[in-house]
Amino acid sequence: MTLVDEAKRVAAEFDYPTEDVQKGVKEFIRQMDEGLQKDGATMSQIPTYVTAVPNGTEKGLYMAVDLGGTNFRVCSVQLHGNSTFSLTQSKVAVPHELMVAKTSHELFSFLAKQIEAFLKTHHEEHYHSHIRRRKTMSREEGFRDEEIFNLGFTFSFPVQQNGINKGTLIRWTKGFDIADTVGQDVCALLQAEIDALRLPVKVAALVNDTVGTLMARSYTSPGKTGTLLGAIFGTGTNGAY
Repeated sequence: MTLVDEAKRVAAEFDYPTEDVQKGVKEFIRQMDEGLQKDGATMSQIPTYVTAVPNGTEKGLYMAVDLGGTNFRVCSVQLHGNSTFSLTQSKVAVPHELMVAKTSHELFSFLAKQIEAFLKTHHEEHYHSHIRRRKTMSREEGFRDEEIFNLGFTFSFPVQQNGINKGTLIRWTKGFDIADTVGQDVCALLQAEIDALRLPVKVAALVNDTVGTLMARSYTSPGKTGTLLGAIFGTGTNGAY
């Protein structure tokens, strides 16, 4: 067999006829329907509490964090109100020992400290003015809403969400395995560690990475047709619609 013949033979193994594509589509839709009807299906259909998409006119400064695998990202986003935005972000590798820590506290404390470091580096005046106000105001007075960063928490693991900023971990994936986190509210775990550091941050929304993708595209390309879905092809593969 010549080299060309061998190459053709290998290439033929990747042929995917139209009838096979249609079989795959039919089975995919069957699994989607099954996931909508019952828990524990092969393809989980988990509702998000984000009930609308942006239209590109929204303004404001917000924070977001993303725990999606081996890295943890922290960013701030300035929405300009004209479908454009400015983004500042940092990324840090999650130490393996924290991925398999004995307690949730070890991991979520690490995440909160990364948020603190980000604020000190990129929003120094906002951070220090908050510290000054905290020292001069009583707890009863509290802080105005505009002084607090609303934080979107992208948590790319199977979660049963029961509110816009509430969701319990169903199971870990991607090499994470912290037993005492399963069944707990991951937003509450992160907020507790943020509060322990007394940071001006409120966990305002819990979203899967696919939902975040859907939201981001909706903001930058509102258009007449709208954005129909978000999809992630990475360590895991999933979508939102």
